[in-house]
Amino acid sequence: MLITKRLFYIILIVLLSACNYSKDSSGSDQNNSKKIVFDLAEIKEHGELRALVDYSTTSYFLYRGRPMGFEYELLSKFCENQELELKIIPITDLSSVMDSLNSFKGDLIAANLTKTKRRLEHAAFTNPLIRTKQVLVQRNDKKKEEYFISHLDELEGKEVFVPKGSSFYERLVSLSDEIGGEIYAKETAQNVTVEELIAKVANDEIDYTIADEHVAKINKAYFKNIHIKNPISLEQQLGWAVRKSSPNLLAAINKWLNKFKKTTDYRVIYLKYYGNTTLYKSRMNSDFFTSKSGTISPYDETIKEYASTIQ
Repeated sequence: MLITKRLFYIILIVLLSACNYSKDSSGSDQNNSKKIVFDLAEIKEHGELRALVDYSTTSYFLYRGRPMGFEYELLSKFCENQELELKIIPITDLSSVMDSLNSFKGDLIAANLTKTKRRLEHAAFTNPLIRTKQVLVQRNDKKKEEYFISHLDELEGKEVFVPKGSSFYERLVSLSDEIGGEIYAKETAQNVTVEELIAKVANDEIDYTIADEHVAKINKAYFKNIHIKNPISLEQQLGWAVRKSSPNLLAAINKWLNKFKKTTDYRVIYLKYYGNTTLYKSRMNSDFFTSKSGTISPYDETIKEYASTIQ
């Protein structure tokens, strides 16, 4: 009987220890799996919205030392609505921008992003800012008619250059399957923009690239020798991306966007960057269009010369 009681107590002690261990472990797991929340309330407490934005001739750029751009002006309007300061964080590597978002280096991505199934695995997208198609950009060059693409199946065996991390690469892979032939999609260095690739096509440095139609159209105002009439996709949605763990920020943007897109202000901003060809050409030809010339003002050299002497 004594042995039986001892055995009973030993078993009881073991069981209690196991329960305590399980409870501790489960508590530890819960703590480890706790997600950091940095949604709209935390952003407002911080007082600042950090936007990961691509530096381009339409989204965000400096002109005469002043920040401008379609994405920039929309972000400014949203921050004004939410009583937030806007902090722009320029991005140079589109392929890692989702990692930057989800590691809390920014609160949203505003980079002319196409909503795709692959991107939805990593972020949530707002309602569309723009709906557009992807188009092939090539030269209207009668001297090199053998390079001109009239039908998409003629892209078989051709090299098409696209920015690294863009949705254009995915579309070219799908198009290769559709035409039953290999299209050589070449991703460029991480800091090369769509506009720079369009310029390379126009200047006969490369033969083909891909662009969103609204971007291609405004660039055609400057580069008269490009052809942009071959769509390679159906209509797609372009929007801002936020963390999946920021549903309140997403809801606030969508609520504001649904109203703002119906205003004259939105139309004016859109036409300013994607409809006013005269203004676009004026910026592109200016010595103070920073994304092209690297110059802010006529006093740049003087400031550089004396900056080191100022204490």
